[in-house]
Amino acid sequence: MTANREIRRRLTAVVAVGALALVATVTPATAQEAFEADVSCRWGARDCSRPARDLVAQFNRLRDHGDLIGFGMGRAPDVSNANHWQGVQRLATQRGRYLAVSRNGANVSFVIVRMASRDRSGERYRSNHIGPTSADTPPPATDRVVTVVAYDRLDAGFNHSGGMQSVGDFLAVGLEDDERSRVVFWTVSDVRHPSRVGALRHETGVDGAGTISLAKLRGGRHLLIVGGTDANTLDFYLSRAGTGLANPRFDHTATWTEDELVGGDSEFGNYQNLNLVASSDGRLYLIGTHFSGIFGGRRDVADLFVLERNPRSPRIRKLASRHLYCAVPGGNQHCDLDAAGGVYVTPTGGLLLYGTERNNDGQNGSVKAEEFRPAPHRPSCENISDSWVELYDDTGFDGDRGVMIDYHDRRLRNYENYDLVEGFEDKASAARWCLPSGRRYRLYQHKRPCRGRTIDLIGTDTPASDREFGDGSGVVRRFNDAVSCSRWIR
Repeated sequence: MTANREIRRRLTAVVAVGALALVATVTPATAQEAFEADVSCRWGARDCSRPARDLVAQFNRLRDHGDLIGFGMGRAPDVSNANHWQGVQRLATQRGRYLAVSRNGANVSFVIVRMASRDRSGERYRSNHIGPTSADTPPPATDRVVTVVAYDRLDAGFNHSGGMQSVGDFLAVGLEDDERSRVVFWTVSDVRHPSRVGALRHETGVDGAGTISLAKLRGGRHLLIVGGTDANTLDFYLSRAGTGLANPRFDHTATWTEDELVGGDSEFGNYQNLNLVASSDGRLYLIGTHFSGIFGGRRDVADLFVLERNPRSPRIRKLASRHLYCAVPGGNQHCDLDAAGGVYVTPTGGLLLYGTERNNDGQNGSVKAEEFRPAPHRPSCENISDSWVELYDDTGFDGDRGVMIDYHDRRLRNYENYDLVEGFEDKASAARWCLPSGRRYRLYQHKRPCRGRTIDLIGTDTPASDREFGDGSGVVRRFNDAVSCSRWIR
């Protein structure tokens, strides 16, 4: 019998001590325990997360270059390549304005970041690095760490917080210390004073708790997946009937190894983070972030998997993989998916993916990060406040550069002189946009003042696009590499 099969057969009965949960004997599966998510969950609910609409389609449309975001360290101690960021979660509590970011090191388990400059909609943060050259623009001083959470006394000796996942007002964080590992549950409804509500001893024979995945199933139970070192082995747990995340009690149900993967390219990476995401049809998916290759061959990657069968006999099928770019023009790395990554679903069911750099070597000692969104990121824009225009420097929406012009942020740089807009003078070759019906966004051939030939992008309440400005079709005809100025027109 192989070691992995022996792990699956092992029956454990480790009695809880204090706030530690019970690891119980495996029992037969029931129909109610299938991988079917609670799709009734509303955004901001206490113990579950909203399902994403058309999740697979959104994943496949993820823009490969993210919007630049960042935050200051406040009074938090610096991080380094040795003691670096490990996981990031955008919290639905407090209208989505807070992030939790875990790290390794003996004194800090995770921090809470307040993105105070962002609006209260719970939708995209949008870039908070907007300037003539955004990569060289520091984030607002108000976007910073506001809470530093040390290891609780019940977790004495642990020195490494890994991947994590938030569900409603709760946050599950993986802890490691040599051969010991556990999952600690916190309530973060009071972001200034997170409270530890329990823990799970991870004692299945699998080393490490590097990734944590958590979701609510139809019927009320919670599914927990703990990834061992590099997440090559996954332990599945199911919460006990009648218990909740405020008093977590989980039973170990199965152990899965990467050689059991089906579908896709058969590659299961060394994931730094694995998050469970529900789709609106009730299916449960895993999204993992990591990087493959080294040096010049480095690729930051997000992979998509679907869970099949049930928590006692899991099958994981690979569906898709996306190469995401953390580097920005000029060669600077703005995130690192071998460090912190994490997934979030907006109030309208939109999928967003976040990644941070390993340390805090941004402007003024800030932390660089990126927000990856589908393109387009919303199905409609009936309100002017939801309007946006995105210009690309290559036809077909390719290339390593683009300019996202959100109506919210229209005054943050001078769009009437494209010498002052990411050096985008005479660079635009394609565009996507979304404007309310009848509203227009005008592109000009010349600047100082805006003049010359013009093209109007006209709103229809839904996203539109033109993949090639240089041809004679579409909205923008024979206007390739000619945009020098632009304005919102009533």
